[in-house]
Amino acid sequence: ELQLTFLKTALLYGVKVLYAKELIGLKPPEEGNKKWQGRVVPYVKQRIQAEGLKREDEEARSVVEDVKKDKTDTYIRTTKCNLIESTSVDDVFINGGAAYTTEDEIRVRFYHYIIAEGEWSSTTRKCGFDKSIDKFGKAIGLIVNMTYDKSDPAQIGR
Repeated sequence: ELQLTFLKTALLYGVKVLYAKELIGLKPPEEGNKKWQGRVVPYVKQRIQAEGLKREDEEARSVVEDVKKDKTDTYIRTTKCNLIESTSVDDVFINGGAAYTTEDEIRVRFYHYIIAEGEWSSTTRKCGFDKSIDKFGKAIGLIVNMTYDKSDPAQIGR
């Protein structure tokens, strides 16, 4: 829901949105230019080739594709309800990413980079942002007004 709200607000402000793309590196502003550059390529699931595996060998396929059931396996429990993942800045990512370029690569210039990504994305980790998850038990809140004045017209049902 939060990502959808960000998307709608961004579209109202005329922000360019790229779907099915992956950010592989950030380039700092060059001398005389104040804009950063993002290196964007088409998104490929897990960027690992699973070719050559037989269809019936699902266990090997899931290992190669790095399918994880628990997204919080790298998080550290700090309190009963709180998990934190601490990361550090990936200097290669911040300074342009890998040295290779592809024909599908797009360079996007920007002043500000707003991150609103899903749990599987690694961009926040590469930028050095720590993630925190607060888990709370399910609860239902109920407020009951036990005072009823029959002589008050505002409290009498219509």
